[in-house]
Amino acid sequence: PAEDLSRPPAEDGTGRPLTMQERALLLQIAADGHRAGLWIKCMIYTGMRPGETDNFKGCHINYDERLIYICGTKSEAAKRIVPVPAELIADLAALELRPDEYVFKNAYGGKMQKSSRYKMWKSLIREMNIRAGCEVYRNQVQDPVVPDDCVPYCCRHTFATDIKDAGIPFRIRQEI
Repeated sequence: PAEDLSRPPAEDGTGRPLTMQERALLLQIAADGHRAGLWIKCMIYTGMRPGETDNFKGCHINYDERLIYICGTKSEAAKRIVPVPAELIADLAALELRPDEYVFKNAYGGKMQKSSRYKMWKSLIREMNIRAGCEVYRNQVQDPVVPDDCVPYCCRHTFATDIKDAGIPFRIRQEI
């Protein structure tokens, strides 16, 4: 009876970091003011899981110490404090958030949900393909070059690779 069952694809793709080209393109799109730009930068520079960005509020940011508190979604151990680059702290400070205000909101100003993240990611992928030279015909990108396994979770793997390459000791990497 299980012959016709197929395993659903993992939500996190293959668990790979972004390529240098993908990263550069995403950060360029973010710098140009895409609505998902800060969301992408937060995941790349802090290692947040996409779902963790939904609960990220103003009270989780320590501007003076350049730290953010991440409410982990997987377990109690997933709660952590992560150092943040000055550039990202400046971007977050520019939002002038109230402590109870969500950093990332859906199109209606409410708390971000999985569907909101999906739409933002699809918008980013579309922009990446267009900037990479893909033609658009009847509002559809023709012959996209961004691979299907490029998913938001790749930003987390990129962060992990970056801190490993920076020589951060294993136990500290585990904590953050």
